[in-house]
Amino acid sequence: MESSSSFFLPRLIGFSRAMYLLTTGGLFPPNSKHFGPLFAETLPQAEQVLPRALELATEVAENVSPLASYLNRSLMWRGPASAEESHLVDSAVLYHMFSGKYVILPLSTLPSWR
Repeated sequence: MESSSSFFLPRLIGFSRAMYLLTTGGLFPPNSKHFGPLFAETLPQAEQVLPRALELATEVAENVSPLASYLNRSLMWRGPASAEESHLVDSAVLYHMFSGKYVILPLSTLPSWR
């Protein structure tokens, strides 16, 4: 085990599955039931990996704000340990993101000046 995989692997796929993979020493394909939900998707042919990766990268570039992506990843990887603490951090981040001088909000969220 290396790169903290002894910490992360059981948390990603469960202790029993991780123990099985490590103690048997077997070689398993990525779509093996032993990996559980570890992979979001697998492809049958290696040649399909690069085109699929480019599709995903294009989708992310066209649909995801770089700032939102950075904040979400940071909160997930370095976030608090409980739901309550996460809520407090999320709320503070959102407050600071949308309370700035140069924030552009949709017209429907602005007060009516009639």
